[in-house]
Amino acid sequence: MDSDGNESFSLYKIDISKNKSKIVLLVGSTVGISGISSATVVHTLPEDPDNIIVQYNGRKIKAADLYKLPLSSRWNTKRNKNNKMKLVAKNPGNVQRWLLDNAGYVGGSTTLNGLEGKFLYKEQGVKEFKVLQEFNPLDEGFSPISFDFDDKTLFVSSNIGRDRAAIYKYSPEKNKLGEMVFGHDEVDVTGLIMSRHQKKLLGVILLMNTLSLFI
Repeated sequence: MDSDGNESFSLYKIDISKNKSKIVLLVGSTVGISGISSATVVHTLPEDPDNIIVQYNGRKIKAADLYKLPLSSRWNTKRNKNNKMKLVAKNPGNVQRWLLDNAGYVGGSTTLNGLEGKFLYKEQGVKEFKVLQEFNPLDEGFSPISFDFDDKTLFVSSNIGRDRAAIYKYSPEKNKLGEMVFGHDEVDVTGLIMSRHQKKLLGVILLMNTLSLFI
């Protein structure tokens, strides 16, 4: 939805179980004085086809939380809420990005207060996050992108010792940057193309007119 330049995003599902398809609103968006409340899909939970994980800033505009959203539910337009949404991770106010493993477990996050950034991580079964890296976004560093399919190794984009960011493997357990997966001397490599079906990395995304390259 675009209202006088204010873009907000709602989530819908299309019910094709009957002869006539039906569009159902799952999470609605609102534009108010404090800002825009929007929802985006973070994880499709392939092992749990009845639910998805969404990021939604309805509680606090500048601090999006994570919720498990049943696909069988619907948005209450009168109360502006979906009663079936279950809070998975509450944003303390400074989380810029959540990092989920392949099963949807929240294993990491990046926070930012001014120019003071942190990368936090926690293993499955552990309650509290621990700080693995502190960084200034203007300096050399790395940005976590996604878990590999072993749910232990991370893919990160790093410009440490380089003019351009490249893709590396990273071990949270050892807190150590590993082998370079792909790098380019002229452009930053900032994203991945993953295949959940084949359980492998198919390609990378270069920061140059969003060019995709399969490897």
